Amino acid sequence: QFASERLVDNPQVVRYAVYRDGMALKSASPRLRDDEDIVRIAVSKCGPALEFASPRLRDCDEIVALAVNNSQSAALLASDRLQEVMQCASDVSVMRLNCLTAE
Repeated sequence: QFASERLVDNPQVVRYAVYRDGMALKSASPRLRDDEDIVRIAVSKCGPALEFASPRLRDCDEIVALAVNNSQSAALLASDRLQEVMQCASDVSVMRLNCLTAE
């Protein structure tokens, strides 16, 4: 929280921090919040860390899938586009389930 600008923009320091606690992504520089490897580590440890990822990575299928796999609530932190995709997939699953149970 009180780390210097130099530390929050140091990939090795931030990688270690998010490995220990995914929510440390909150303190990372904007540049590192857009680093796929660092964000992948963070959301694998703590799905809700997706909130602090760059908009580009909140729209990345792989990153969002890792976050949601860790915590279902992370789906609400994905881009609008991916939230819509997930909602459509959910609706299709419900329709399939309804068809199977009606038989």
